[in-house]
Amino acid sequence: MVGGHLAREVQTARLRAELLALRTVAERLDAWLDLDGGGIPPRGERLRLAAEFGVSPGALYREINRRRDKGLGLCVRSAG
Repeated sequence: MVGGHLAREVQTARLRAELLALRTVAERLDAWLDLDGGGIPPRGERLRLAAEFGVSPGALYREINRRRDKGLGLCVRSAG
């Protein structure tokens, strides 16, 4: 099982590096939504997501609100 755990850790690190290589918050959010598939986290967890993206919380909130204002149908995951 250690090998499987290590493989998941390597995959996670690789995906994070690929995410951080994207230039804009919009590109990072698109890629994350494609990978995660579960929608954006609830408000209380978005600080963690901004940190994961390497952007300020304000930049992430502006992008989420921009999409919401355009009616792009972001679904918000339930807490827990």
